Parts: sequence; C-alpha cells; structure tokens
Amino acid sequence: MACTRQWQLRAAALLLALLCVLQQHGCSASDAPLQLAVVNQVHFHLEVVAGAMHLLKHLTSAPVTIYLPAKVLKTNWYGFTSWLGGREGFIWKECKEYDGATTYDLVWFISPEYHIPWVAATAKQMQPKVAMYMVHNGHIPDADFNRIKAWSPDFPLLTLAPHVAKYISNRTGSVEPQWILPIYPYQPANACALADLQGGHNCLKGFSVQGRIEKSRRNYTAMWQQISQYRKTEGAAALKNFRLNVLGESVELFSVPGEVRDLVAVYKNPPYPIFYDVVYHSYGLVPMLASPLYYKSKFSSTVLTSFITGESGTTAVYVPYWCIACQYACAITVNSWTAPCWQEAQLHTAMHCCWLHPLHSFCCLTAQHVSCLCLPC
Repeated sequence: MACTRQWQLRAAALLLALLCVLQQHGCSASDAPLQLAVVNQVHFHLEVVAGAMHLLKHLTSAPVTIYLPAKVLKTNWYGFTSWLGGREGFIWKECKEYDGATTYDLVWFISPEYHIPWVAATAKQMQPKVAMYMVHNGHIPDADFNRIKAWSPDFPLLTLAPHVAKYISNRTGSVEPQWILPIYPYQPANACALADLQGGHNCLKGFSVQGRIEKSRRNYTAMWQQISQYRKTEGAAALKNFRLNVLGESVELFSVPGEVRDLVAVYKNPPYPIFYDVVYHSYGLVPMLASPLYYKSKFSSTVLTSFITGESGTTAVYVPYWCIACQYACAITVNSWTAPCWQEAQLHTAMHCCWLHPLHSFCCLTAQHVSCLCLPC
C-alpha cells in the first residue's frame, strides 16, 4: 500500500502545482469555474485518459471536456464508454467536433507524439493557460521531440514514470520533465478482499499478462518454456492451482503451445470491464517485458493496470515503477525465501524488486536472474 500512497501524494502535489500556475495566469478561486479539457486523438492510451479524468475533475466544478476519436465514442471501443461514459462531470466530444474557437484554462494532451501537426494546430486554437503534454516514449525522433518541447517552454513535459523523465531530461533544456501516473480506480462488481480469502472464499485465480498481444512487447516464448520445464521437473500436481491469463489487443498471429495450453486462458480484444475484472481477480501481474526500451525510455502499461485494479486496496499486486526492469514474475519458480531479499526490497534498490501480496506472500525478483523467490502464507 506504500506504493499507492506515493502515487496519491504525487498526484496531489501535481494538482496543487497546477492550481498555483492557473492562479498566476489570472484564474483565482473567485473566478468562474476552471474550463478543463483532455485531448487524445488516438484510439489507444485510453487508460491514461481515464486517469487524467479522475485527477482533473477535482480541479473544477465545471464539466471536464474529453476529446476522443469517433472510433472510440461511436463504436464503444473495447467497452470504454461502457466503463466511463456514464460518469457525471464530463462532456464527451469527438476530436473533429472541436469548433476551433472554444478556449480552456488547462488542456492535457495525452498522446502528443501522434498526429503532431493536428496537435499543434489544436493547441494553438484552444489557447490553454496551462498545456500539459504527456510524452510516452522518451526515445522518439529528435524532430518530433523538439517540436513538442517547443510547445511547452514554461511548463515541464510529463511522463508516466521517473525513468522515462530521467531519460529525456538531457533533451528538455532549462525545464526539467516531471512524471505523474494518473489512475482511475476500477470498482469490481464482485469485490474480493483478504477477509474473503481467509474465510475460504476462493475469489482469486492465477496470474495475468496484460497489454497488446505482440511478441516485440512481451516474451511469451520464455514464459511457455518456464511453465513447461516446471511441469516436467515438479510434476503436473505442482501446477494444479496455476493459471495464466493473457489479455490484450490482438495485432498478430498468436497461439499457445499444446504442452501448456491447458494452463493458459487467452482473452483477445476484451472490453475494458472484462479486462480489468479478470486482472482484478488474479493473484498478480506478470510483466514479461521483451524490449530493453522498457528499462530506460518507455513505460509499461502493466504498472498502470496494477494500480487501476488494486487502487481499491483489495487484491491486485502493487508493482512499483522500479520493478519495470524485472523481466519475470514469480508465477512458476517457488523456492525458499531469504531475509536479505526482503531487506533489499525495503530499500527499494534497483537490483531487487519485491511485491507484497495481500495474502502476505513475498515475490522477490532480481534484474540479473530469470527466477524469483516466493514465500506462500
């Protein structure tokens, strides 16, 4: 829960800073309600849009305007509007519906790296007193990065994690980038608390791998091999309670090898409510990162999903940002737990990452080894 508090405190600090900046620009508490908007001209990063909505609503009594592509709003893209469309305090508009004249006190551009000319023209027309630009990938080409940077000379560019902010810090000039991870907590229809589990109600099962189903993003092959090898060495009975859920947008041919197929459930293109419900009722999330970019210049949505499904303080594993470099989770290898691992994790060192599960099991990972240590209750 300490990780969650850190994110909440950081969000609160950002909101306070935004209020100060807005007041400096003539938006005092006695003025009319602040006019705020969130702009995301692409059909992805919607979980970040949800978090931005959750944060900005606390800044004003006026409705917050959400600009999204027609693809999202008209087709209920992956159930996004089913998840959030009925929330009060928001106005939903297609990006093309912007009239070119309405201005705002603050605009949060969620994905400025995409369709840069459109973002530039829209930002100029909206004339926000504070413009927030969220840079997802610190390694974007210089030409694109420099153009985005030029839009925000007085306010820092934002990233979703400190390692991305650090990566781009030498590209930003005098204004250092900042990071904030906005979270819109998922509220399950059937909650699963520790008391339920202690009372014998089995409302959790297996582990989950979330995100775009793409080999360049996640190392599925290594996981299949790890599961298969564990079954061969320990026997099928050792995996009787094991399950791996694979959830995400299917963008390429994907199949599960026959030798592990009975242990894997694949959810291709699930709507957000189902997606988060399956993750919520899992023991934990497995990163399975396949690219070194996630370690230095790119953010993994697995971290955000962990907070979205665990924010209510019930079941999901809280994955702190420093665990991004850990490539394997403790879904398989079970060994004895050692005190030094927990002591190192308490210090939040880069080499050791520990997850404290609500069931009081410790999952410790090292960046140098593919296995991890788990201590069951």
